[in-house]
Amino acid sequence: MPTKEAKQNWKKLEPGDHVVVIDTNDEESPGIVDCKTFASEVIWIVDHNGRGRRAFDHREGVKVIPT
Repeated sequence: MPTKEAKQNWKKLEPGDHVVVIDTNDEESPGIVDCKTFASEVIWIVDHNGRGRRAFDHREGVKVIPT
């Protein structure tokens, strides 16, 4: 369940940035930022492990770290 404490700040990430997504199970997936909302609350990542384009909300507890 999303919590306020898990909120991520993705304001510095831009489309084209290479990132690693770390999900709530600590599984890491490399990818590239496709786009994000104006307020950086939702971000779309094209997954390099074949999962396609995935969207994440900043309250999900998912970490998106630039590489």
